Amino acid sequence: MNSKFVRIWSSHLPYRSQVDLYENLYLKAIIDSYYHIDKRKGKEEKIRDRFYYDLTHRNPLTKKWCDLELLDIRFEKWKMDTDKNKSRVDLSFFWSGFSYFEIECKLLFQQPSKNEAYFNDGLIRFINLKYAEKNEYAGMLGFVVSGDIETIRDKILSRTKTFYPSASPIQSNFINWKYIFISHHLKKDKRNIRIYHLFFQFTEKDN
Repeated sequence: MNSKFVRIWSSHLPYRSQVDLYENLYLKAIIDSYYHIDKRKGKEEKIRDRFYYDLTHRNPLTKKWCDLELLDIRFEKWKMDTDKNKSRVDLSFFWSGFSYFEIECKLLFQQPSKNEAYFNDGLIRFINLKYAEKNEYAGMLGFVVSGDIETIRDKILSRTKTFYPSASPIQSNFINWKYIFISHHLKKDKRNIRIYHLFFQFTEKDN
């Protein structure tokens, strides 16, 4: 996209930077949606779909922009890794003039061994360039379906500190949500990426 056009276009937006857009629109919208969606346990993709539907059909932060076709939210956005292999990211947000913001979702459990997928089948995909290949920001959503959310968040945070870390420290408590932190990692192409980790409880039983 022409850089002059981007500057003019960006100057008329309510969000002045990638971080501003990601933190004050995308992440706050996800948190808002959580308060309105079904809290029952379910498969990863089923819970993901509840967020997607609410973000695009009700959420006051995102629906208006989606209706104007300025904001594009997608689930299972596919990409070709090679001429034979493809992968898909769980959620993606896109606003013209800004990079894609891609999010991977994972179920989390009381038993720590069950949560290895958060790293080895989730976070690693940002490290090895399967997701957010050209981007410096991305997200992880942890759906806690058994156990204490605070304990699980703390264990994930501790493990994250040693998972392909960059020199930047872990950050937390930067927006109005208790179960969140930011980590910084070194991708295999030696570039840094900032990952926003948000955790949500889904432990209500079916009636």
